[in-house]
Amino acid sequence: MVKFCLPNVDTVIVTRARVAWTNEPGAFKKASLPPGMGLQFLDLSLEDMHAIRTYLDKGEFVPTW
Repeated sequence: MVKFCLPNVDTVIVTRARVAWTNEPGAFKKASLPPGMGLQFLDLSLEDMHAIRTYLDKGEFVPTW
């Protein structure tokens, strides 16, 4: 179970997730992916999915690594 908030959004997103990929800094398994990990959300509500897509579509994010 993961819980998180998107920046400037008061709603907490709660969902089950699995690790879809990992990339250790300095020992990349896949060069096309950034360092860190990617999650696959398993049971997002449509409302939460829409909120995440809206956030990503705005492009106002900067990955931190």
